[in-house]
Amino acid sequence: MTKTGPADHDDSLDRLFQAASAASPGERIQYRAAIAAHGPVAIPTLAQWLGDPRLAAFAVRVLESIGRHPDGRAEAIRALAMARSGDASDATRRDVEQALASLDARRDELPSVSRRSAGRAVASAGGGEIWSEQELDLAIADYFHMLRMELEGRPYNKSEALQDLRKRLNGRTIASVSLRHRNTSAVLDERGLPFIDGYKPMGNYPRLLAEIVNRCVAASPWLPRA
Repeated sequence: MTKTGPADHDDSLDRLFQAASAASPGERIQYRAAIAAHGPVAIPTLAQWLGDPRLAAFAVRVLESIGRHPDGRAEAIRALAMARSGDASDATRRDVEQALASLDARRDELPSVSRRSAGRAVASAGGGEIWSEQELDLAIADYFHMLRMELEGRPYNKSEALQDLRKRLNGRTIASVSLRHRNTSAVLDERGLPFIDGYKPMGNYPRLLAEIVNRCVAASPWLPRA
C-alpha cells in the first residue's frame, strides 16, 4: 500500500473521489484499488460516504481493502464499526458486518460509541466521532502555529507535529486529526484567508470548529487579510 500522509496529500485523491462519485455503479468499482492505495488519508471521505446510499456499498469495499493492510487496519475497522451506530441504511449495515467479518475484526478493535469529553462536544462529519471543545482548541491552535511558520517561510515537519498533537489528543487517529485540519482550512478558505499547503479544504465542519477558528483569526494579527 502506498503510504500517503497529510504532508504529501495532493489533488490526485480528490480527483479519484470526484470520478468515483460521478461514475455509474458498474464503473465505480474500477476506482477501488486506486483510492485504497492512498491508505488512511482516504478514510475520512469514505466514512462520510457510508451515510450516502448511492456510495455506501463502494465505500465499504474500499475500507475493507484498506483494512487488509497493517497501516490502515485500525482506522478502517473503526470507520466501519462507527457506521453501525450512525445513519447508515440496513443494507449498508449488512455490508459493514460482512466486511468486519472478512477482516476478522476482534472485539478489542471495535470502538465504543461514546467518548469521554470535556466542555462542549461535536460529532465528527467523518465517522461519528465525538470531539470535545478542548480537543478542538488544541488541534486548531496547533494548525495556526504551523500556518504561521509556513507563511513566514520557517521550516517545520508536518509529520512530527501531527504525531505530537495526537499524543495530546489521547491518540486520535491520523485520519481524524487530518480531517480536523482540513476542516480548519475550509473555514479559512471561505474567508479568503491563506491555509496550510497539504491540508486541502474539506467542508461539512462542525459549527463549534468554525467558532474557534474565527477566534484564532481575530487573535492573529500576523495573518494576511485579503
